[in-house]
Amino acid sequence: MVMQIINPLEMSSLHIVYDNMCPLEEKPGRRGIFHLIEHMIGVALDPILPELHEFGISDDMLTNHEHVVLSFTGTTEAIEKFAPKIVYAIAGASSADISEDMFEMERDAVFNEMRELAADYYSHIIRSALRKVYGIHAVDGDIEDVKSYTFDEFKKDFDELVPHPTNICYVGPRSIDLPDLRKEPYKIGKYPKFAFKADSRSSRSDINVDGDSVAVYAFSTKPVTSNKEYAAMSIACHMLGGSVDSVLYDGLRVKNHLVYSFSASVESFRTAALPIFCTGTSGKNARKVISIMRKVLIEPEKYLNRKSFEQTKHTFEAVLKQQEIMRFTAPGCLTRYGMITDELDTPRITYSYMIKTVRKYFTKDGFRFFAG
Repeated sequence: MVMQIINPLEMSSLHIVYDNMCPLEEKPGRRGIFHLIEHMIGVALDPILPELHEFGISDDMLTNHEHVVLSFTGTTEAIEKFAPKIVYAIAGASSADISEDMFEMERDAVFNEMRELAADYYSHIIRSALRKVYGIHAVDGDIEDVKSYTFDEFKKDFDELVPHPTNICYVGPRSIDLPDLRKEPYKIGKYPKFAFKADSRSSRSDINVDGDSVAVYAFSTKPVTSNKEYAAMSIACHMLGGSVDSVLYDGLRVKNHLVYSFSASVESFRTAALPIFCTGTSGKNARKVISIMRKVLIEPEKYLNRKSFEQTKHTFEAVLKQQEIMRFTAPGCLTRYGMITDELDTPRITYSYMIKTVRKYFTKDGFRFFAG
């Protein structure tokens, strides 16, 4: 076996960001429109992609809750050679180069993507739960909205938004000059306010156990709004349910054989983050699973010991160092400026600060439980 070792420092990346296409801000009747436009940007770039691929440049386009991101990664030599061409292609992108047949074909592709996501049981459940509990819609939107989206509407949106990205970011070992084509930067204004507050039924659990299997979630009813608290909560959630060594994995799988796996994360949005714990079980065991989860989440300090904290923090810091080395593969770390991130604060988190933060967020009414 021959293994080729690639030095990350010889790699670079170009990221083009659209904060003017924010699915969190989509209105009823237009949900999923920005996701479809992201697909159409790929269509507009088709003429230059073969040449990029010939030089080993990989491209990725994604829509998340806050924006659309185009990422191009390759050797530094290749990225620096083609970065101006990519930027000029975006600046000159026009709906005039996209036929109505092409638009309808890509819209059909989005329909199929939506159907596949809806068929994914756990993905469907968490998306439904986020919508039901917090009013947060999925980034891929509503299929009925996309169906009713016309070619004329698309042309207007595309020509207004696509040639004017709100941020262009190059990351590599050297500095290069890129043409700044943001002639009319999108005025974001104030970030939207999201209460992240469960509805009037937050004091009880929503249990739907009609099926043989259900997904079980615990959503925080209180948002995390600072970098440092986000880092502390990420460590705490990992210790409680984010690994095979965690308390909830041990209690639900190892000791009681109620679940196969368990996960915990702090889901970040533009202005806040939301701790979420989730697993899957049989319908008949849903209440028992929630009972065990509730017991741990109400009194987490009993399960957060200093030794485990030090081990988890060490792991997190190692991952951050790896991300720094491999930064060209992690566009989210580069483009989500102004949003909460644990990149800088994790090394500063102490055991006492984590416990203080946990006391603030893990309370008797701190989580809304959902099973369905």
